[in-house]
Amino acid sequence: PERNQIEVSLTGNWDLNIVMSLVLQKGKLAFYESYNQSEQQVALLTGNDVESITANHDKNTGENYLEVRFKKSAIDKWTNVTRRNINRSIVIVVDNHVIYDPVLKSEINNGVCTITGNFTETEIRFLSSTVSHVELPAEFYMVK
Repeated sequence: PERNQIEVSLTGNWDLNIVMSLVLQKGKLAFYESYNQSEQQVALLTGNDVESITANHDKNTGENYLEVRFKKSAIDKWTNVTRRNINRSIVIVVDNHVIYDPVLKSEINNGVCTITGNFTETEIRFLSSTVSHVELPAEFYMVK
């Protein structure tokens, strides 16, 4: 406490790069129609509009995917966004970094969508862990 530090000790076999990334991420999630980090843009929806994000695995196809459930208050907005962006990308940004820009195949009007791609199990779990909680109110730095 006197040094304003948190010590994290891990037992077992951990990939330290993944652990460091998880600890240092704020988890600020946003959805955009297009994204340019150097421009000031307004997000279509943010992590505050999301009820839950879960990592899943389809046993039939072997595909890893994220399931995003929006809060009831955001469903109409998401429906309108998806309606006007069919066959275009919606850019998904975490902590000002584009993590994915899937092409919408159809209007999504029930507030639940899946994000598919060639995700490894580690990638999908990392994404889910990073954004499935509220954005952290502070930034963390690694001291070795």
